[in-house]
Amino acid sequence: MYRRVSTPTATVEVTRGPESVTESPPVEIKVSDSLEFFPKMTSIKPSLPVKTSMTLASEATTVSAVSRPTASPTTGVLIFGYYRSGSSFIGEMFNRNPNALYIFEPLFNIINAQQPKASDIAFLNGTKMSADDVGTQRIFFHSLIGLFDCDTSRIPLSVLWSPMYINKDRMMHMRRFTQCTKRNTVKIISSPCLPIYKDICEKATVKAIKCVRLNDINITENFLQTNPGIRVIHLLRDPRGALSSGLTTGAFRSVGAKRAALDLCERMKNNLVNGRRIQKRYPGRFFEIRYEDVAENPLKMISYVYKVLSLSITEDIKQTFMRLANGSKADGAYGTVRTDSNATAHAWKTKINPEVKQTIDSICVDVLKLVGYA
Repeated sequence: MYRRVSTPTATVEVTRGPESVTESPPVEIKVSDSLEFFPKMTSIKPSLPVKTSMTLASEATTVSAVSRPTASPTTGVLIFGYYRSGSSFIGEMFNRNPNALYIFEPLFNIINAQQPKASDIAFLNGTKMSADDVGTQRIFFHSLIGLFDCDTSRIPLSVLWSPMYINKDRMMHMRRFTQCTKRNTVKIISSPCLPIYKDICEKATVKAIKCVRLNDINITENFLQTNPGIRVIHLLRDPRGALSSGLTTGAFRSVGAKRAALDLCERMKNNLVNGRRIQKRYPGRFFEIRYEDVAENPLKMISYVYKVLSLSITEDIKQTFMRLANGSKADGAYGTVRTDSNATAHAWKTKINPEVKQTIDSICVDVLKLVGYA
């Protein structure tokens, strides 16, 4: 059993981490950026340099330069997680809600566009972006805001026609859209599938997006500033469990345990400090949730999550989520059904190589202390 850092309450008090952890300036994006980001002429391919926190901060009109908006009722939830952090399981809290639209890993195809010989990123108006440009924070920001706002003009075609939609249970409320895209492969604005997508999206009382491909948590401040209805969940898992799972599934084998631990824990450490700065700046709109806490007590934690998000929850939603946590048969390493979610979350403790654990303990000591795993 882990030592808890805090108990579920509407306001979570946080403390600053070790002095070795430094705050980074927020990733800043012009509030005025809209479709002007995408040229209207189909023959133009924008050439946008990858912008860091430093270069974005130098732009004239930025998020941090304007006042914080007054919070409004929750209309969007961004689950900011890490690979093998239990994010798919947590996402089911919303996927099983009949009034919510849950979107699973929408940045998957955008990231894949960075691979050699990948095609350009295309939009409904015919604009294309070079694969060299898609790593910018700006394309991620506009794609996700488009999904939250049901604005298909801002969403890349590779997101709208994502293979992720093919799994009928991955995003349950997208089934009508899925069936349409299977019949209509033409990815143009006249597609009969777009009105179906818009109808599903606009009827949902809340949109929840699960992402493990947003590396820098500073970008979430731009979502909070742009849309007062958005809330952010920073999902955390013991890095030893996440890394052990990744090594077992083969995701980290090419880089090895040490390199994977260095990458993950440096990112987690920076995101913890900067996330807690954002949490203080936007009280009641940014929350830390630990996967282990949900796995140990799924009923209590789903009730807590809905409470802090000010969303109504029914007994049916609770019981459906409980059936995923304690199902009759697990559906694999990439599934969301567990016979015992608590046992799954802690299984790494008896499986991990002692030398690998020692390496991770040494590299991730700051993170383990910051989140209460040490």
